Amino acid sequence: MITKLHGILHKTIQGNRYNLKFDKEIEKLTEKRKSMGIRELVLDLARKEGLEQGKIEVVKNLLSAERFTVAEIANFANVKENFVLDVQKTLK
Repeated sequence: MITKLHGILHKTIQGNRYNLKFDKEIEKLTEKRKSMGIRELVLDLARKEGLEQGKIEVVKNLLSAERFTVAEIANFANVKENFVLDVQKTLK
């Protein structure tokens, strides 16, 4: 058990060192402008992907109702009409 915990702790410390080194290199490249760390970047990407998936589901549901125009669906889902048309193509 202690050996397993030691291994996990070692990996965590190594990961933190890697993240810190990565963040320092990014600071050099961006001339010290504050940038997102790896964790913040991953969380931001996951949030955006979740929002995108949610919009796709809303558009699919509205399209399947077959009562709304593309323009209405775009307005309801707060997306562009091209987005609705792209989702519509995946349903055919």
